[in-house]
Amino acid sequence: MKIKPNLSCLLAGALLVWLPGAGAQTPQAADNFVAVVVKVVPSVQLIHGVDQKSVPLQKDTRLYPGDQIICGDKGYVSLIFADNAVEQKLYPNTTITLQGQRGKTDVTKRIFLSIGRVLTRVLHGDMEIITPTSVASVKGTKWWTQVDTSNQTQIIVLEGNVKMQNRATGVEKIISAGNTAITTQAGGIQVTPSLDDEIPDESQSQDQGSLEIEFQDDSGSTRMLHIDFDR
Repeated sequence: MKIKPNLSCLLAGALLVWLPGAGAQTPQAADNFVAVVVKVVPSVQLIHGVDQKSVPLQKDTRLYPGDQIICGDKGYVSLIFADNAVEQKLYPNTTITLQGQRGKTDVTKRIFLSIGRVLTRVLHGDMEIITPTSVASVKGTKWWTQVDTSNQTQIIVLEGNVKMQNRATGVEKIISAGNTAITTQAGGIQVTPSLDDEIPDESQSQDQGSLEIEFQDDSGSTRMLHIDFDR
């Protein structure tokens, strides 16, 4: 398993997490979306948090708290949070659940990663990724988070610092760029220099793009959200 470091986070189970799109919608008020899908490679399923209905995930779909994304053997998803602050890329055999909330002026960015691999890039603000064994929170960084079938969590920091916490014991460590950390069965966190062959390939997502999303604010006024992203 492999991940690359650089970020400032808090891990205690494992935590990771995109924003607005105008494709298939969940049965919620469109203005409450927390992220939007900018790219999808099938097969990927979306399970709506409100009614648990499962549908194929589409580009431009707006995502809401409680929505679950399940990537198949060849599935890939790129998403961005509604405040244009965090980009996430989900790779094959990955499952996440969005847990954030949208406020009047910002978005609480949080995901639960139950299994698989996610690449997160924080442009500004905070981001949390929760896993079965860890929690990671960060500001301004880039890192991989991976969870295997035994629920072991691994992070690889590429930029910045990540604060990782083992959920079982509360043990915390700051993981700097160039290092890899894993949760241990004894309740600790093991940190080693990252090896080239353990860093996942992100070549599937090197193109760039932009997205404009129309929505209504709390006063009922129509507004336009512009998002630039790497997908």
